[in-house]
This record gives sequence, C-alpha cells and structure tokens, in this order.
Amino acid sequence: MNVLILSDNPPPLGGAEQHMLLLESMFRRRGHSVSFFFFNEQAKRSSRSAVPGLLRDFLKGGGFDVAHVHAIEYYYAGCLEVLASAGIPVFNTLHDYRYLCPSGDFFRKGVICEDCRGGRFYRAGFNGCYSLFGAVGRWFGEKVLGRDVLNVGKVRRFIAPSLFLKGKYEDFGFAGKIEHVYNFLDLEPYREELPEDSERPYILFFGRLMPNKGLMTLADAVKGSGIRLKVAGVGPCGDLLRERIKSEKGLELVEIEGFLERRDLIRLIGGSRLVVVPSECYEVLGFTALESMALGRPVIGADIGGIPELVSGGRGVLFEPGDVEGLRGRIASLYNDRDARREIGQRGRSFVFENMGEDVYYEKIMRIYES
Repeated sequence: MNVLILSDNPPPLGGAEQHMLLLESMFRRRGHSVSFFFFNEQAKRSSRSAVPGLLRDFLKGGGFDVAHVHAIEYYYAGCLEVLASAGIPVFNTLHDYRYLCPSGDFFRKGVICEDCRGGRFYRAGFNGCYSLFGAVGRWFGEKVLGRDVLNVGKVRRFIAPSLFLKGKYEDFGFAGKIEHVYNFLDLEPYREELPEDSERPYILFFGRLMPNKGLMTLADAVKGSGIRLKVAGVGPCGDLLRERIKSEKGLELVEIEGFLERRDLIRLIGGSRLVVVPSECYEVLGFTALESMALGRPVIGADIGGIPELVSGGRGVLFEPGDVEGLRGRIASLYNDRDARREIGQRGRSFVFENMGEDVYYEKIMRIYES
C-alpha cells in the first residue's frame, strides 16, 4: 500500500507531528510506502492559494492508495477536494476541535468557551479568537448558503483519538463519519521499569507551557508544600513561572528543566514519584498522561476532556480543573503513599501496554482504510 500523509507542518512541533512520525515507522516496518506533503512548507514556495495546485502536481507521480490528513487549517480545505477528485480515499485524524471551534481548543480568556455552538462561527471573529473575515465567511458559507466550506464530505472517515473528542463532535452535530481509535506509542523505550529518584524526590509536569495547561494552578498547589516540582517543556508560561519563582516565597522547590530530548525526558518521567496533568482545557487525550502511565508513574489528572478516559478506573487520580486545594490534597496524599503509587502505576502501565501499542492501532486503522 502507498500511503500519503498530509499536514500543515512537518515534525517535531507537537503531538500531531509526533503521531505522524509513528505512523510512518509503523507502515514502513510492515512493508508499505509512505510519502509526506506539508501544506505550509509548500506555501513557502508560492502562496497559500497555490497549495491545491501544487498538491495536484505532486499526486501525478504518486499512485497513492490512501491519503491520511492531520491538523489541517481552513485555508487548505481545497486540498481535500483535490485528493478526492484524484480518486484517493481521504481519512482525517482529528487532533483538535477546529471543525467546531475556529481557534481549535474551546478556550478563551482562561475559561472553556462554546460560543460557536450551532455553527455560529461569526462569534469567534467578534470574540477575537479568529479573524473576523474568516469567521464570518465560514458562517455565511455554511449556515446561510449551505455549502460544505471545509469539504467535510470529501473525507471517508474522521478518526477520533478519544471518546470525549468523538462525543463532542457528535454533540455539535458534525456531519462527518467518525471512528474512535486511540493514538499509540512506540512502547519499546518504555519497557524498562525505572526507579523513583529516592535521593531528591520530585513530582513532574511536562509538556507545552501554555496558559490552558494549568501550570499556574499546579504552582499554587505545591507552593509552600515542601514538595519538589520539576517542569519540563517550553512555552509562553515559562517566563511567568520563572518570575514567580524569583518573587514569591514557597516556590523555591520549583525547578524548570526546559526542553529535553526524548531519552532524557523518559528518564525524568521514570524518576518522578508522580506526574500531574492539570489541564484546564478540553484535552483531546492527554499524551503526557499516556507516556507517564507507560512508565508506571501514577498520574494526577484534571477531570476534563479525554484525561478521565485514561486515569479513571483506579489507573490514576482525578481532581476538578483549577481547584488548587483539591489538587494540593491529592498530591500530598499520593506523594506520601508508596503502595498506592505502585498499585496505580502498575494499573496504568498495563492499560497502556494492552490498548495503546502499535499492533492494536495498525489492526484498527487498516480495518478503517479497507472499509
């Protein structure tokens, strides 16, 4: 099989790009051919409006059996029509909520926002989440003229990495056909059971340091607790946290590690007592929770988005998003209970190895392709 993988940007930006790399490795190991087409990279050669034409030229030498799209922006929707017109079945993995919310994350001014429910996309323009012209144009095209502006009908199947994501799309009346398939990990780097750092114990936050990830809530929860918090990642909240560490008493044990290579990050996760995923937005799944569970580290996660799917059922501990005192209590309880950490960590590890491996994903995605 000859697979074409398409997305706005090449790796290594974020979760969508990392997933594409895993897909490439998975398909190649099984004897399939894989090619990439990145919309923004092609746009640099000419312009955004020229990308559908560039894709049309690219397809002439391909002979592709399947096109698998990831993280596509509105202005490249014409590319879906190009693929369908070439007779290539199109599949689209949903990595965000962009078809429902122009900003993609249902998050505005520090809180969940669903103002665009019912296709009222013009509200994103008035709220400053998206360009007014683009938001009103989409609303007018879809709701007034009844057009398939984003070419949803050209996609054979949309793939949702979490039941929450699938449910949210269905709740909003999304017209596309959606299948649920959990994203997967290359489990080989996670097979070694790493011991906690007993000399300088710590808890861990890792990921992008963004306002919607709940990092400031976590800082408030550990403030003055005597518990060491390590923070791995980069993003706009990094500087804010550094300023808080300098100016506020009680945050002396917060250490910012910055960006880490995969091998170093795995060691850092493995050495922690527990990992906190304090997101305050609709996480699609919670890749940080997945990685932590794969290493047997217990996760304290916010009860929001796709996170509960991973850490419920005794596989982790949940707290209400933004609840500083609730989070503080759960950290203290689990931090001081070695048996509970071991039991929760092993349940999570078993769940990931049974459900999030490459073989499981491959079987499901091939069934969807062949359908």
